[in-house]
Amino acid sequence: MAVQLEGNEYLLRRGAAGKRDLEVSRARADRASHDARALELRLQRCKIMAPFDGRISTLAIHEHETPVSGKPILEILGTDEMELQLIVPSVWLVWLEEGTSFSFKIDETQKEYNAKVKRIGAAVDPVSQTITLTGQFLKPAPALRAGMSGTASFPYQGG
Repeated sequence: MAVQLEGNEYLLRRGAAGKRDLEVSRARADRASHDARALELRLQRCKIMAPFDGRISTLAIHEHETPVSGKPILEILGTDEMELQLIVPSVWLVWLEEGTSFSFKIDETQKEYNAKVKRIGAAVDPVSQTITLTGQFLKPAPALRAGMSGTASFPYQGG
């Protein structure tokens, strides 16, 4: 629209266009400028801010796609406090308690980390006679990724 406005200004100076043509092209250029500014403001509000630090694990939408209302567009896994899920023999409940320390060696990295029992499951699996534990690493471990596996080593409890 700015090109048309410039052209009509040039033609008006040369007497080849009327004032009305110039005003129409000026109004169209102003409208186009305002429309562009409105789109810029809308785009500035199109930022997605995560409520916590993490990594994107699933991206369900791509550039130039329109999101569908109610459908997730991405999945973020928190990295602040990685947890471990362990399945241990239920007979360990004799000595196992929240806060019990253990080490955990990650198969993928072959690195060992210190951890502690954060929660003990509410029910024993009667078939396998096991119980689920949730563990927590004692120090941040940035190399860890969700889904990694490994082996937990608890201090010998005798018996």
